[in-house]
Amino acid sequence: PIVCLEGEVIPAAHGLEAAARETRYSLFEAQLQAGDVLFLGHHADDQVETFFLRLLRGAGVQGLAAMPAGRPLGPGRLARPLLQQPRSALEAYAHAQGLSCVEDPSNSDTALDRNFLRSQVLPLLAGRWPGYRQTVARASEHIATAAGLLAETVPVPATVYSALGDPGLPLADLGAGSPEVAALVLRRWLRAAGLPAPDRAALAEFQRQLEKVSERARPRLQCSAYTLQRYRDGVYLVPEFATAAPGDDTLPLVPGEVRQ
Repeated sequence: PIVCLEGEVIPAAHGLEAAARETRYSLFEAQLQAGDVLFLGHHADDQVETFFLRLLRGAGVQGLAAMPAGRPLGPGRLARPLLQQPRSALEAYAHAQGLSCVEDPSNSDTALDRNFLRSQVLPLLAGRWPGYRQTVARASEHIATAAGLLAETVPVPATVYSALGDPGLPLADLGAGSPEVAALVLRRWLRAAGLPAPDRAALAEFQRQLEKVSERARPRLQCSAYTLQRYRDGVYLVPEFATAAPGDDTLPLVPGEVRQ
């Protein structure tokens, strides 16, 4: 059986490709039940492209580890068993077995970063270094090992909750050690919550304000997908409140009623 799903992709500050990816994985996650495994066909060329894209965007060790062979996804699990196989091997197998394939028409759009890298940059690398896929994959594996060791030394802080139930982390966890360690702690907490890391410059300014301003101040970090704000001894995710209709500045409530 096959399930065809449609999702609405709304380009955000992090780009069309990233927004499409988030939509795609949210649809995948909604299909999984406890114990299910979703197999994806990512191959060695996909892994190399991901590595270079993240490198060009200034990713840290977690990002340069590229795609893992498996990870949790909602109540189930995601698996990528073909990461060691180049695209050419999969195409040759499909041809030998007489399989018909569908080529995504957007693959020819070089305005998209991944397609430009695939069609313009990587063929040049292959002409000079034919074995670049294996060496890049090996480098990515080394970085993944380093990221794992780093994660063991900097555990994800426990989530605390404000009086209104907003999740966050203790301010003390962002004040211990160097600013680099504090930034890593916050990124790991956000990743555990399924949220993307903030822009490096914006995060550095947020950390500066947390350190320099008075205890009564409430520094805020505004990202495309969420907002963080200090309140007393913690930093919390601020919920998105619905905007009232034009000309309507009242919000009637009665006892027992809940408004979102």
